[in-house]
Amino acid sequence: MRCEVCTRKLGLQEISHGIRYGTVDHINDVFIPSRDSAYTVLCSRCGETLLKLIYSKLNPASNPYKQH
Repeated sequence: MRCEVCTRKLGLQEISHGIRYGTVDHINDVFIPSRDSAYTVLCSRCGETLLKLIYSKLNPASNPYKQH
């Protein structure tokens, strides 16, 4: 299997990220993936980069990945 961002081949024991699209049920406070959403597989490095981007956009003041 390959990372869908950088196309690097994933190793046997390597940690990877899988993301899906969907909606949020605000009443129950849960994420509901769409039935037609396949996983997008990312290597550890690309997944970490994506997490940094998400956290910086959602809450810049308390970003745990913020560089000092």
